Amino acid sequence: MSPYVKKLCIRPDKKQPAEYVNQLQLSCKNGIMNDYHSHQGDFQVSLFLDECQKEKDEVHVKYGVDGFCTKKFEANITTRGLDFSLLEKGSRLAIGSAEIEITKAGKDCHEGCPLRKFTHDCVMLRACAFARILKSGEIKQGDIISIVNEC
Repeated sequence: MSPYVKKLCIRPDKKQPAEYVNQLQLSCKNGIMNDYHSHQGDFQVSLFLDECQKEKDEVHVKYGVDGFCTKKFEANITTRGLDFSLLEKGSRLAIGSAEIEITKAGKDCHEGCPLRKFTHDCVMLRACAFARILKSGEIKQGDIISIVNEC
């Protein structure tokens, strides 16, 4: 089965909880429309591997503490079937009518994160990625994700 978009999420305001949506509008100039993280730069879009969601959700049960990111992080795009080990800086993904470029694979661990006392194998280091928008367009839940080969 081809990799696809499992969930889509925006956070209109920093103080509001994340909202799950059926589609995202991506703009090269403005990032994800209606998302408070919208901006230009290397972190316009966040991705998370759905296959690791259970591990992220069970961090507290396993270690007795929450990590800073495991508790509050919600990716704009949750993927299913995408091999994140193939993603590196510069990898390009076509999703819906948009195209993004991976700018960072993995999420840096915060210095004061309580989870660091128990493990250095945080799920966020291997199941998270960030990207910038190369081509504006629309992404919908269920869209196929293709790795774009540069030739």
